[in-house]
Amino acid sequence: MIADCAIVASELKPIKEFDNRSISWAEPGNIDSLVGAINYYFDNHNQYVNHKKNNQKIIQNKYNWSNASQKLLNIYSEMLN
Repeated sequence: MIADCAIVASELKPIKEFDNRSISWAEPGNIDSLVGAINYYFDNHNQYVNHKKNNQKIIQNKYNWSNASQKLLNIYSEMLN
């Protein structure tokens, strides 16, 4: 995502927890499904651009050092109390 790309991923629960609205999904272990997920972006350029923008917003707002450090401080605080 930080590379300014849309995401094609296997439809696995840990990945879906990230954000399931801005990813082209493929069935795990299914080559045809993977090809279809990649081709989806070739056939839907506007959706590709929208997914890229959404992924950048997610990184800037959710997956950043400020949030990560706050989560770590909260864990430490909970452990000490």
